[in-house]
Amino acid sequence: MVGQTVMRIVRPCFKPDHQLAVAGGGTRDGLLWYKDTGRHACGDFSMALVQANNLLEDASQVEAAPLLAHSSCTATFVGIYDGHGGPETARFIAQHLFPNLKKFATEHQTVSVDVIRKSYAATEEGFLNLVRKQWLIKPQLASVGSCCLVGIINEGVLYVANTGDSRAVLGRLERGVRDIKAVQLSAEHNASIESVREELRQLHPDDPRIVVLKHNVWRVKGLIQVSRTLGDAYLKSTEFNRQPLLARFRLPEPFHKPILSPEPSIEAHKLCTEDQFVIFASDGLWEHLTNQEAVDIVNCSPRNGIARRLIKAALREAAKKREMRYSDLKKIDRGVRRHFHDDITVVVLFLDSALVGKRFYGGPLLSLRGGDASPSPSLESPLYYMLESALESLKLEGVKNLKILSNNYLVHARCHIPQSQSDDGAAAGIPDSPARLHQAPPPPPPRSEGRYKQVAEEEKSKLVGNVFSSVASSYDLMNDLMSVGLHRLWKDRLISKLNPFPGMKHLDVAGGTGDVAFRVLERINSVSHRAMQGTLTDIEEETQIYVCDINPNMLNVGKKRASERGYKEGHCLSWIQGDAEALSFEDGSMDGYTIAFGIRNVTHIEKALSEAYRVLKRGGRFLCLELSHVDVPLFKEIYDVYSFSVIPAVGELVAGDRQSYQYLVESIRRFPNQEKFAQMIQEAGFERVEYENLVGGVVAIHSGLKL
Repeated sequence: MVGQTVMRIVRPCFKPDHQLAVAGGGTRDGLLWYKDTGRHACGDFSMALVQANNLLEDASQVEAAPLLAHSSCTATFVGIYDGHGGPETARFIAQHLFPNLKKFATEHQTVSVDVIRKSYAATEEGFLNLVRKQWLIKPQLASVGSCCLVGIINEGVLYVANTGDSRAVLGRLERGVRDIKAVQLSAEHNASIESVREELRQLHPDDPRIVVLKHNVWRVKGLIQVSRTLGDAYLKSTEFNRQPLLARFRLPEPFHKPILSPEPSIEAHKLCTEDQFVIFASDGLWEHLTNQEAVDIVNCSPRNGIARRLIKAALREAAKKREMRYSDLKKIDRGVRRHFHDDITVVVLFLDSALVGKRFYGGPLLSLRGGDASPSPSLESPLYYMLESALESLKLEGVKNLKILSNNYLVHARCHIPQSQSDDGAAAGIPDSPARLHQAPPPPPPRSEGRYKQVAEEEKSKLVGNVFSSVASSYDLMNDLMSVGLHRLWKDRLISKLNPFPGMKHLDVAGGTGDVAFRVLERINSVSHRAMQGTLTDIEEETQIYVCDINPNMLNVGKKRASERGYKEGHCLSWIQGDAEALSFEDGSMDGYTIAFGIRNVTHIEKALSEAYRVLKRGGRFLCLELSHVDVPLFKEIYDVYSFSVIPAVGELVAGDRQSYQYLVESIRRFPNQEKFAQMIQEAGFERVEYENLVGGVVAIHSGLKL
């Protein structure tokens, strides 16, 4: 109820790049999404996907529409985009590849191998340009990529294009017998295939380590199994093989030609009456079913729901391999489930011989995206997707008749802090680059000012300790109530900007309840198995997340929650009582540092920032999520009334402690505003300092790099 209320308010604030007419959406059942049956230009189709990663990294689409402008000839388009390292590339392809295909088909007045190749190239260039544009904001976008399998049926010809190891398999009726034979139509580009390794060696004769056998799995440069992808900019251009990209993705030596190729293999197949159906599926299906097994299942089953049936067969095999029951596998949540199988996407096209060669299609046009009946939002609007996915699982009990008082509840902005007058303005060349700030802050006062309760520095630590000891047991519930559950989304955004990776050493300060630490571990667990396959066990053993909090009561809450989630203390996760102003960790020992809703309670903020800088490695990222200062005039007045009247009253009602929550509200108002705090971070030694306002400035995420 809460999630639906929030989404109704914020949905108009975020618009997709383009509008598509959707003919009949799908159905979601937990981690499974399916469209059991529908009509495309040449017959029926069935579509389904199951999520295993913490974030769904697969994207897919089925289209039935004219490819040439002003043409009445309808084609069928299928796209399977198997993402790795994150979902961004797959979503980008889903938004841009089909429009690019229509553009080039219209220019050439035909569909051809050359038109498809140009469509792939334009989509690849578009994503690399996006990586360049967001380099200072989100450098880890350079490490995200996707396999890309496309099927196009136009005027009786089936074109199959592929980069990566997704697969298209044709079910063909054998003449003289009643059996259906499996015929693979797509070429695969996986380093486990000898011909692919030989191709790589021929393309890179001077690189003896172009393919490496690691943990019994062949990988390109020891990093990735597939040799052709879209995205993966860090292996396409040496311009991305540098900071601020995380060190684990940077190659030790420069390269002078792309290591991975975006060039698709393309086959054109003239359809005949013996061709019964085509199965398009991501690698997750083919890990558990052979071509012939999949074809036999389709041939021997009703058409309605056949894609879902294929996924179920694959999951049964995945469960069998782990000596468990299918019913038990279904109970495993996303993230953890990635250890049993990958995201799986399946589209089955049935071919009606009476319709295959027809130029005119009398049925409705179709545009369907896997996982959702509507088009994916633009990458330029990251919070829209975050709301759709996170609010889906947000269920708050005991919150009724909720009213949100402003349409500005998700105002979203970024600001970038200049490093010096000698800065050549690299960020300014980016169309979306944040505005630069030039206001130097006054030094923070030693005592609180104005109408708020005055607190001497020597008393603050004791007061903060008493406050959090008082609210520890009800801390998360109060966060839900005070923020209408949005604190979960803000923390998800924080982790998205951190972009954690397997093997990292990360420090979360003032994170006693474990909210941020659990998200870091879940995100690490969601890393695509293809990018790291075979090394995950070893890498996860190297991963270490440290939760540091000055309050033992908050740490006890976190330890209890960790135990309930199955995390063993000391294995990947350590709980340490400590002071943000005097950390016990060695210099240069951490890859990342986060502090969420904690730094305003530190007595000497500058000391905490100095300690954060000290413990980070070169290239390490500092991220701070904190309640801040609203910059929307009308909303500010409403927010003040809500903060000083509603929050303390709710604290008294739920936690039995009005005074503690009155202090929390006042501590927000005393905290430096966004610009001043950004300057403090820069003065601590961090570079490329920036901040991002959420909810009109109710919260802000500040970040900086130690370079």
